[in-house]
Amino acid sequence: LIISDAGAARGRTRLDRISATALALATLKSHTMLLAWLNPMPRVRWRGSSAQIIAGQVAMQPMQADGMSNAIDQLRGQG
Repeated sequence: LIISDAGAARGRTRLDRISATALALATLKSHTMLLAWLNPMPRVRWRGSSAQIIAGQVAMQPMQADGMSNAIDQLRGQG
């Protein structure tokens, strides 16, 4: 389980952050496919930020009741 705004709080795209995150995710995925990412920023704030691109690489959910439930399902292999 990853908890991070993935750059959404700053509202911009940083290629270095995206590259480093992609490498970290690839490393994690080599050990498990049961990954979930909770983003404390609302989904509308992801647009135009690194979070929007990173969300295409991992199951990213907003840190709200539905998002947390979805993340739990993903970690159980049900999502």
